[in-house]
Amino acid sequence: TPNPLTADTQQQWLKKSLQALGHEDPASLYDCFSVDKPNNDDQFERLTNWLEHNIIRQWDKRKREGLETSFWKYIDSYLKDLECPSKYFSKKNEWKKDPKRRARVIYWLVSCSISECYGDINTFGSGVKTTTTTTTTISQDELNPQDFPLGFTTHDEKIDQVLTILRMKYIIELRHTQDAVNQSIATMQQEMMKRHEMPTRRKK
Repeated sequence: TPNPLTADTQQQWLKKSLQALGHEDPASLYDCFSVDKPNNDDQFERLTNWLEHNIIRQWDKRKREGLETSFWKYIDSYLKDLECPSKYFSKKNEWKKDPKRRARVIYWLVSCSISECYGDINTFGSGVKTTTTTTTTISQDELNPQDFPLGFTTHDEKIDQVLTILRMKYIIELRHTQDAVNQSIATMQQEMMKRHEMPTRRKK
């Protein structure tokens, strides 16, 4: 089965996901999906450690340092503790050279981060929790997954649900931002009209 996403789509997905999670330079990690580029493993390591240190925090400080200094020694144990499906990373470290399984491990890591930030992955219809990464309040009425088609599938229902949540939140936040901009423009226009209508004081 081919990888469910093209390289361009993977990069756009990763960019939007990491921006939503507060990463300052998602483009520096675009090759993490690759199995044959020079920096692919380094970028995958940096992605995983950034997510663990800043968002997921599954392990304590000592184990986290082990993941950072001896990544490939501990990554399988880490994924197991994250309850990543074993079929994604079975056969120790061999999965990193399989584009499909490598991509699904990345989806799982990012989905865990999104779930940690935005609430349980099974809370469709009950609202998504806001976090310190955003000041946008999303109402329950706005959360209709059918209005936010994903456009692709990872062939994993839970991960597809998480990606849909991210897409919903991303689009809704854009709408809220545009509404705020429109309101500011309208207020400015009203103020300018009021000033224009004010009578000019005649000089004595």
